[in-house]
Amino acid sequence: MSDNLQLSAWGSSKLVGQRLNLVRTTGQHATFLQSCYLNTAFMSLYRLLHHSQQPSLPQIEQKLTAEAQLPPQYFEWIIERDSDGKAIGLASLADYQPNHGRAEFLLGFLNPTEQPMGMGLEASLLVLEFAFNTLQLHKLSALVYSHNIPAQRNVLHLGFHSEGLLREHLQHKQQWIDIHQNSLLEREFRASTALRRWSTRLLKRDITELSAMPLSKETLQQAKAALLKALIPPESSDL
Repeated sequence: MSDNLQLSAWGSSKLVGQRLNLVRTTGQHATFLQSCYLNTAFMSLYRLLHHSQQPSLPQIEQKLTAEAQLPPQYFEWIIERDSDGKAIGLASLADYQPNHGRAEFLLGFLNPTEQPMGMGLEASLLVLEFAFNTLQLHKLSALVYSHNIPAQRNVLHLGFHSEGLLREHLQHKQQWIDIHQNSLLEREFRASTALRRWSTRLLKRDITELSAMPLSKETLQQAKAALLKALIPPESSDL
């Protein structure tokens, strides 16, 4: 198996909770992904840069197939209810940079008011567990649009720290948007009594302990080297 295919298998296993599961996106999820991309209210809170794009189902399937052959820079999961397997949202680790041990956390539900209390927290705990226990990140960032007040409140509740406000950082539909920049460090994750309490109650395990199956140091170093090799073009022989 090539390095790229080995790397693309990261996160392919289902992230299992009690009331919901996170399933890595594949071509079979194209219809649901398209419904997310075309949902104005959802994308205005989840990721504005995709808001104006309206990809077809074949385009989404081709994109997912192509990404599966490359080292992962973007982990994306479908949030599924365990009771009926219904897709209800998306969760992601974007801009994954193994050399710096960091990534960006995103999470959203299509119809948040229809979800039982605690579903967002449970999904967030699953992503944090994967980020810090499997990928062994040093830092997880959360960039929140200033108009998404509930999301900013939620990331701070999870233990993220505000690093400041990026003023008029993004332009969308002729309007400038401020972005809250937040982060959670690995040592803060390990020391969080709240995350320990919530995960023990909602997931029946303490995610702050390195008890999951992490990547070995050797595998992680190989992954970093392979990803950097794929991202940095070789020097031209003409120079």
